[in-house]
Amino acid sequence: MTSPSTKRLVLVVENDKTLANRIKRRLEHEAELTVRFARAAYEALWATVDQRPDLVVLDPELPDLAGTEVCRILRSRASTADVPILVLAPKAARASQIAAAGADDYITKPFTMEDLHARIRFALRRQPEPQQGRLNSYQGAHLRATFGDGFVTVDGRRIDLARREFDLLWYLVEHRNEVVSRERLVHAVWGDADVATDCRTVATHVARLRAKLGSAGKQIRTFVRKGYIFTEDTEVQSRGA
Repeated sequence: MTSPSTKRLVLVVENDKTLANRIKRRLEHEAELTVRFARAAYEALWATVDQRPDLVVLDPELPDLAGTEVCRILRSRASTADVPILVLAPKAARASQIAAAGADDYITKPFTMEDLHARIRFALRRQPEPQQGRLNSYQGAHLRATFGDGFVTVDGRRIDLARREFDLLWYLVEHRNEVVSRERLVHAVWGDADVATDCRTVATHVARLRAKLGSAGKQIRTFVRKGYIFTEDTEVQSRGA
């Protein structure tokens, strides 16, 4: 039996409460998943800020915002840019529009719970297990970040970072006061990407990150032929489970 602390979280965004409850019962009882339910787009978007889901199951016909916009917003946030989105589409043509906005897969209505369960299992298998013990928050003289929620501010102003920029900042802050090589950053942020190619792009991404961070950008220093270091100032930080 999977313990509650290790269950994957699925956010079901569905205007039909009866259908949403059927999905919730099936996934929680048979798939051992934790399911949160939202009936409207803005409720769902706030839910992803409160806790990052491992998968979003999305009804594109919502009362307050189009499904295409929900996808674009989720993809624009560093914290949800890579979260799989499965669309419950009324027809295939509608699903293709959502897919163009960033959805990963769709299933047309009506569908069976068995088919939905299979699609969800496939989507979750493609996602890595959540990492435990990563730095959750950082507070310095200029920079404040809640990494799990994707929030970064400098001198009280919200900073919008692209996914790679956010991941670079997160990794550098986690290993602050330590020189991190370009090769190590490539493996940590780009995964299995080609090292020779991406090492040449690390400098570009770091330069963009520094520019966006403004006064806090000075905390990222370059060591020629060695890599980068995030220098620590007065701070309060905590580690999340």
